[in-house]
Amino acid sequence: MEFKKALNLKDKNQHLIGKFMDDNKIDEIALLPSKPDFQKMFINLYLKQLSGGIALLPFHGDDVEVIAIFDKAKIKLQSSFSYKNIFELPDHFNVIEN
Repeated sequence: MEFKKALNLKDKNQHLIGKFMDDNKIDEIALLPSKPDFQKMFINLYLKQLSGGIALLPFHGDDVEVIAIFDKAKIKLQSSFSYKNIFELPDHFNVIEN
């Protein structure tokens, strides 16, 4: 997805923060690079910084996906990065699509 469009979707879906899915809390809505190699680099940066904005800086302008990041506490404690594309969240979460 085009960076600007994804950034707009990210902003419109901040209401998802704090919702639970399978006992996992959404802690952040972020942008993830679409290319698999860039995704790995983003995740490594995220594990160090715990910030989607900072981890995305090297990929600004690339195609991206909008994701929900779950349980930052587990990320800190276990280096376990759990996320889902917002379009894969349950319907009752009322994801805004445009």
